[in-house]
Amino acid sequence: MVLVGLSERGMQFAQSCRQGHSVVAIERDPNNPFIARARNAGIPVIVGDALVTEVLRDSHVEHARHVVTFCDNDGDSVEIALKIQSFLIARNPRRDTKLRLHLHVNATRVSSRLEHSRSFTTRT
Repeated sequence: MVLVGLSERGMQFAQSCRQGHSVVAIERDPNNPFIARARNAGIPVIVGDALVTEVLRDSHVEHARHVVTFCDNDGDSVEIALKIQSFLIARNPRRDTKLRLHLHVNATRVSSRLEHSRSFTTRT
């Protein structure tokens, strides 16, 4: 599992998932205090922008079953999801991926628009 954005909620989620999944975190802010906390908990952290191909490559997102975003900005979450989709297609256009993208979205208007987008499918 790749977790994008370390926050209190992101840390709780990562720690709860560690029992059944391998977790790698990506955090853009090198001064985020949750980086040390995650590393102390045994969660590898890549400091960098998830919109950068090299960062996605370093996270081994192509092998992940789940990507979960906990970004402060809903637009960042959507942009990251689209970047990951294009990254995977570029790596292997025929790949039948089992990857699930889970976006933590704060605004109900954004959530509603995503539900009706062809690029995203939602499950409740």
